[in-house]
Amino acid sequence: AGASALSPFFYEQRFTAAINELHAEGRYRVFAQLQRKRGAFPTAAIFFDRQSGWEGDAESAGSGAQGAREAAAASPNAEGGTEIRREAAGAPGAQEEADRWMCQSVNEEASEAVASEAVAGVAKQLSQTEVQLWCSNDYLGMGQNPVVIQAAHEALDAAGAGAGGTRNISGNCTFHLELERELAALHGKEAALLFTSGYVANEATLSTLGKLLPNLHIFSDEKNHASIIAGIRGARCAKRIFRHNDLIHLESLLAAAPADVPKLIVFESIYSMDGSVAPVKEICDLAEKFNSLTYIDEVHSVGMYGRTGGGVTEQSGQQLRVDLINGTLAKAVGVFGGYVAGMATLIDCIRSYAAGFIFTSSVPPAVAAAATASIRYLRRSSTERYLQQLRATQLKTLLLSRDFPVLLNPSHIVPLLVGCPIACKRASDLLLHEHKLYIQPINYPTVPRGSERLRVTPGPLHSYDDVLNLVDALDQVWSVLGLMRATAFKEQRGLLVGPHAVEKRFPSETPLWGSGEASVEAGLRECEEKSGESAKELLRMLLEAQFFFAERQPDKQQVHAVDRLRDSASSGASCASSLFLSRERDGWNERKEGASPQAAEVADAERFWTEGREGEAVGVASRGRVEVRA
Repeated sequence: AGASALSPFFYEQRFTAAINELHAEGRYRVFAQLQRKRGAFPTAAIFFDRQSGWEGDAESAGSGAQGAREAAAASPNAEGGTEIRREAAGAPGAQEEADRWMCQSVNEEASEAVASEAVAGVAKQLSQTEVQLWCSNDYLGMGQNPVVIQAAHEALDAAGAGAGGTRNISGNCTFHLELERELAALHGKEAALLFTSGYVANEATLSTLGKLLPNLHIFSDEKNHASIIAGIRGARCAKRIFRHNDLIHLESLLAAAPADVPKLIVFESIYSMDGSVAPVKEICDLAEKFNSLTYIDEVHSVGMYGRTGGGVTEQSGQQLRVDLINGTLAKAVGVFGGYVAGMATLIDCIRSYAAGFIFTSSVPPAVAAAATASIRYLRRSSTERYLQQLRATQLKTLLLSRDFPVLLNPSHIVPLLVGCPIACKRASDLLLHEHKLYIQPINYPTVPRGSERLRVTPGPLHSYDDVLNLVDALDQVWSVLGLMRATAFKEQRGLLVGPHAVEKRFPSETPLWGSGEASVEAGLRECEEKSGESAKELLRMLLEAQFFFAERQPDKQQVHAVDRLRDSASSGASCASSLFLSRERDGWNERKEGASPQAAEVADAERFWTEGREGEAVGVASRGRVEVRA
């Protein structure tokens, strides 16, 4: 039938049906109206419609008996719950029934109200309250770092707001070139090229490689990001998908390919939804064996791992073996943009041929300057990485102790399996409305159906009190909604998650940062190069890290006490009392006067610290005379 046969409302009906399908499956995505506050991260302001009653609204907030019953019915732990929900979606009045079951967020209601009143020309008044962010990709809080903000201010004053267009027309900005040199140095590469995002960098680079290398064969991990998939499709070349991190399968595919065709292995260092880590060295070994190029996506590890923040490739000593590294400036770096780094001729080819670079406006100078400042800062400072690793370890340990279905991995990402989109949305709503904790649900197509989850990303700006509060809140939400614990997943689905996976002691789950002892020792060396408040803060953090990593099974009250001491020690005079704790046979206890043969050394270190002689205090600790407790 021609276009003339279509109803005037055909297009709108099709779009409405597509949205209704998302509602019926319980995976319609709602974006909260959040405003980060400078200097207050991870706290943010959330805006809501005062008239709709965000505070105490039982139906939208998911509180009360009815909300709990509805969510429990939709929970994967409730027999027939999901099937009932799907049957309702196909009955007369299906959408109304689906909406009743759906985990409605007040933010969705507020956005609909804003839209309707905007049409009527009515000004909308929103109220706000504070929430704590637990799913931000600003992993290290660098978006709030004063050094980064200052660099952006200075570049804004110097060069203005925009870059003036594409670099192809408007030329290179000094700030862009400076950033690219910094990125190349970070990864030990000859050159780097800046893009507007990591997604664009992946798509543009991979699609261009397919055009530059005739008869290219691409070998891609099955869990690669959507941007990689889009780039490979754009390359229009032969592709083979290997099972996730399966070296045997990858080798068999490489062996089956003709020996005389160009090859490219594409994989990620850390996979964002599971937190799994690629066997970088072994993949590089296979690449050399079969004469293949390697392309690694490091967006979730740049700034997070390695001595200078170069990512998993630096951490594993494989930087020089990987041909192309993709990264982002919007996660651990805390700013905006993406890039690729590699050999100069290859980067020049991408610059000259990639449509995603040639025809796109370049990032603003202030953004480039801020990213450069952030990378330089993270190349020198490991403080943020140490404390982030500590928080991730603390959170995982506490969740495991309560039988939560944690998908164990070696990285900083903490995925909590729910297994149902409706229940996942309801859990997110309850955390927000009842506990003021913001964690966005992760549903299909981001993850496979049946593996819906909450993805938690603890950071260095979360305190241990914050971690405890989050775990308590999750405990309540899991109980109220009847969500499956790790034991239930094992018994009902045969899945080994949480503590049951720990029992198997899978080697791939060993943390990338190891036991923490190396971090503490490296941190002490870093302390010797610092002075003033930055050194004091790092020392307080190292005390906590040493305390936790030594036991790996933290006693809640003991660790809480140490954290309180650390947080209260804002001056040199009071800091010494929190720095020196001793590990006794029955656990960690605060050192008592004269209780140890090292009391004299402790007294010396405390005196040095209170007298402002931080270097000598650090020296006492770093020599091991007080068991590296600084």
